[in-house]
Amino acid sequence: MKQCKHCGNMLANDATYCYACNTPQTVGFEEFDSKPKYNDTFLKVLCGITIVVAVFSIISGTVSLIKDSRLPIDGMKVIGYSGLAVAIAKLTAGILMLRKKLKGLYLYTLAQIALIAIQIYTAVLMSGYMNALMPDNGMISGSSIMMISAVIVTFVYIIFLIMYWLPNNRRLLS
Repeated sequence: MKQCKHCGNMLANDATYCYACNTPQTVGFEEFDSKPKYNDTFLKVLCGITIVVAVFSIISGTVSLIKDSRLPIDGMKVIGYSGLAVAIAKLTAGILMLRKKLKGLYLYTLAQIALIAIQIYTAVLMSGYMNALMPDNGMISGSSIMMISAVIVTFVYIIFLIMYWLPNNRRLLS
């Protein structure tokens, strides 16, 4: 005699389903699971970081747009709205990936690529303004600081993309 895996009802050893709850019973190799279980802690941590950063970006972006912080540069408002849209997309993607949805990974990838483009565009757009604030005095110019910071931030964005696309994380999403 064996027990039903669902309701615990006693069944004959060769039973293929439970007559009480109609749950199919596996035949042989009951102690083996057909699907290996993967640890999802790393994915959960990445999603948590993504969600926290996205919420912070949404709040700070909204405040900046409401305050209408004016820089003497054309195009900054477009960057603000674009950054806000990307932050909302990343928040949605983080939540979807916490629910183990593969479309969250695709949405995150698109948002991250858009964010890299925004970062590069912002650095190019702001370089002249930064040169006016920090003229080249033999040390480092304002535009150099903008470009260096853009490279560092883009590097972090790419690292996060790589971590999300690691085989273990990708395998967890369906």
